[in-house]
Amino acid sequence: MSYRDQPARPGCGDAGRFRSEVRRRNGATGLVGAAMVLLLVRGSWAAPPGSMDQGRTNVLWLTICTLRADHLGAYGYPYETSPVIDALAWKGVLFERALTPAPWTRPSVAAAITGLYPRSLNIDEPANRFNRRRLHEKFLTLAEILKGHGYYTVGITANPNTNAVFNFDQGYDYYEDTGDYVFWLSQQAERKRIAEQVNAAFLHHLCGPGKGKKFFAHLVYVDVHQPLLDRVIDGKFPELELALKNTPVPRYDRQIRYVDTQTGRLLEQLKEMGLEDTLVVITSDHGEAFGLAHPEDKWHGRALYNAAIWVPFILYHPSLEQMVHRRPERVDLACIAPTIVDLLGIEHEFPANGATSLRPLIEGRGGRSPFSHYVIETFFEEVNMQAVLWSDWKLIVNHPSAEDGKPSEGQPVYELYQFEKDRQERENTASARPYQVRQMLGMLAEWERARPPLVPAEEIEVEVGTQIFEDLKALGYID
Repeated sequence: MSYRDQPARPGCGDAGRFRSEVRRRNGATGLVGAAMVLLLVRGSWAAPPGSMDQGRTNVLWLTICTLRADHLGAYGYPYETSPVIDALAWKGVLFERALTPAPWTRPSVAAAITGLYPRSLNIDEPANRFNRRRLHEKFLTLAEILKGHGYYTVGITANPNTNAVFNFDQGYDYYEDTGDYVFWLSQQAERKRIAEQVNAAFLHHLCGPGKGKKFFAHLVYVDVHQPLLDRVIDGKFPELELALKNTPVPRYDRQIRYVDTQTGRLLEQLKEMGLEDTLVVITSDHGEAFGLAHPEDKWHGRALYNAAIWVPFILYHPSLEQMVHRRPERVDLACIAPTIVDLLGIEHEFPANGATSLRPLIEGRGGRSPFSHYVIETFFEEVNMQAVLWSDWKLIVNHPSAEDGKPSEGQPVYELYQFEKDRQERENTASARPYQVRQMLGMLAEWERARPPLVPAEEIEVEVGTQIFEDLKALGYID
């Protein structure tokens, strides 16, 4: 089902009140609103039960597209962009060094919902002529797993890269996507589906067909993705606007505060509906670069610097309050599906070459990252780039640009950085450490051998002149 051209739906019960608040676009979302949602998270939201169980615990997964970890207070940002999310992190579990497997939406979310890496899913295209590959129906998604255990599954996405045409609706009883338009084209920016609309649609459905059922919901927000819409922040958060006056990206940070506020309102509504027994998962699909550390590095998808690959990963449920609240181990988003399934007590065996559950780390029963090293890859607009993270080191391998849809045979260019000491990645030590480069190239080769494509590539059918053809062409996905 698409958002497009849908008539306004009548509200029902508490969700109807939420929808009326959306229509008013109330500007009272500053200090008073923040205080309200902080009390929500610190107080009655943290009520019993004290454990999770697949028989009753709901799952609410919020993916905030293009959200950098280092722009949240919980990750050390000095400005108050995220009081609600910070409060959840203080009482729940935060992974300090969470990575995305790919710095753009489709392969990243595909990995998160299946527990497999983009290379195994064969959803990314090294030659990258068209970039219209979709998730193969062979792969079992988190929604399919939970639906098989009695969950009512709801997916609402405002990002067209997770539309049903790419098979991201697998396993959902109800799925809403963006239809046949791509929001980030400048002429269509005002048609962006904003967070309060996504939440209202979810609540409306929850008090209709989903009423009284344990649910799994995945909501994908795009409010902090370009182009940013000033209409959602105009006249709001005056104290934050003043604090951010002389910072490089004040509009981006205020958009984060908007999503944070809407997150608080959604959690308040769930509490009023008696749904405190809900595992809340907050992540992003990738970060965003502004050309601050590297002038050529802007937006995402085309580089593997920390700005685009370091993402938030936070879980909250009352039973997690006694756990270790901050985990320093390196993890990635492919761990999300195995972790949720494991926390709910569901027995399910994920493929051997995929990610593993983080439950041992969450419960303090293990002190290691699931893997000794991680690989991140991007093939975007003829970019062919890989990164290996191991110990305190990060190697970026820049392969020559593809030519005529075929990888070039030229020599790669290497960049080697210390992850902790050089977060801005300003000192490339590759030429001074050739042994380190060779060692990490061996790790990359090992990773590739262990994760061959498990299916043939599957692409959506695109006819010249159709709306989806024009959308993909405008985005640079089709020549």
